[in-house]
Amino acid sequence: MGFPYRLITASSAAIGYLLSSQGGFIWPIKGFVANVITLWAIQFTGWVVWTVFLYPKVFSPLRHVPEPDGASWLNGHFWVCQAAHTGVPMMEW
Repeated sequence: MGFPYRLITASSAAIGYLLSSQGGFIWPIKGFVANVITLWAIQFTGWVVWTVFLYPKVFSPLRHVPEPDGASWLNGHFWVCQAAHTGVPMMEW
């Protein structure tokens, strides 16, 4: 599944409208735009944290599959595979 930009944009607009409409004005444009941008940034950051850190390390059903030693917490075995010829690290593992 790709980046859910439509869902994030729609929910940011809806929540931003609800937050800006509580200020006494019908539609304070400046407050609405600031709310939408802030909410969009917060939701995007949450999506990145979920996709990059939480799901693969904590919630994935594949988290207990054995892997070779020496993996980086962020890139895995990327630098090992990049430095060697094609297939050499896989044959060693």
